Amino acid sequence: MKATLVIPSICAVDIPVEAFDALMDIYPQGERIDIKDIQYWGTRLPATDPRATAVIDILKKHNLKPWGEGIRARFEREYSKKDLTDAPYLSPQFARSFGAYEERNEDGLLKKHAQDIQPKSLIGGSWGGAVFIALELKALIEDEDFLGAKIQRIELTGMPSKATEGKFRELTSTITLPPMSPRMAFFASAGAGEIQEVDADYPKPSILREGRDLPEILVDIPALHYSKSDLADMPAFDIALTYEQFGQNKPHTVFSQRFYQFCLQHKLPIGWIPVQIVEL
Repeated sequence: MKATLVIPSICAVDIPVEAFDALMDIYPQGERIDIKDIQYWGTRLPATDPRATAVIDILKKHNLKPWGEGIRARFEREYSKKDLTDAPYLSPQFARSFGAYEERNEDGLLKKHAQDIQPKSLIGGSWGGAVFIALELKALIEDEDFLGAKIQRIELTGMPSKATEGKFRELTSTITLPPMSPRMAFFASAGAGEIQEVDADYPKPSILREGRDLPEILVDIPALHYSKSDLADMPAFDIALTYEQFGQNKPHTVFSQRFYQFCLQHKLPIGWIPVQIVEL
């Protein structure tokens, strides 16, 4: 896995002079001059490069928020094939989006607007956390007998077409994971200004952040962290739901390496992030 610290640009007039000079001293290649002769500094450094650590230390020293006014710092990750095949569990990033919002009816079935359904997709996910599968894929999944898999009907609202009416199901699970490692942090997603950390049971939509040292630095797609001992106490599973409800206040889905290989076999358009198993 390759990680890169990315800071697109910091304007010299937005931070203290001594902080800007210190950043320039660490990585002078980041300098550029705009047409009005105002200095900007930016960087793309491997996270393992000592200069990346030094940049973060400068932001801390000068109490500069790395996701605040004038600064947009983030980590980008690139996973190798080996990273993915070595991971016991992975979380998905679906290439096909089925919209943002859904709710449950009194029978627990997912209610989804028909216009959000992607009729030519075999699988997709919503920003709200649900996973949708076409009937064709439903049959293949049932043949594999994945542990924890639960497939149920969807109640479509609006004006379903022939291509969507009765053609899709929700893929969910009967198994809930334990709370994530304390390595993870959750922040209220509403409002601006000071970032407010909340607990895993926060009843409103929240933003998942990774790391405790400087959680305001966003990881483009955070990896989920679980305690090794907590997972050891779990029953075997191929599909499970997170205990936490983040994003649009819905649980997210974690899949096993077996399910990942199934998706590769059927060339399903999904990006994957290895789940990190840690001691705490």
